[in-house]
Amino acid sequence: MRMHTASARYLKALTNGEARFDLDGNAAGTVTPEQMQQALDTLRERFRKGAEQHKARLLAQQQEQQRQEKLVKLAEKFNAR
Repeated sequence: MRMHTASARYLKALTNGEARFDLDGNAAGTVTPEQMQQALDTLRERFRKGAEQHKARLLAQQQEQQRQEKLVKLAEKFNAR
C-alpha cells in the first residue's frame, strides 16, 4: 500500500483533486485541500532532489572528462621527448 500511495502517479492524482476510492472501487469522499497541498509539496521535493542529483552527476562527469584530458596532455608532453 505504501508503494502505491508514494508513487508519483498517485500523488499527481491527489493534486488534481480527484475523488477518492476504496479498495473495492467505490467512491470514498474527496481529496481535502490539505491533502492536495501535501501531495504537491512531496512531488516538488522529489523533483528538486532528482534535479540536484542530476546536476551532481553532470558535474562529476565534467570533472572526470577534464581530468582525462589533462592526463592525455601530460602523456603527450612526456611522450614527445
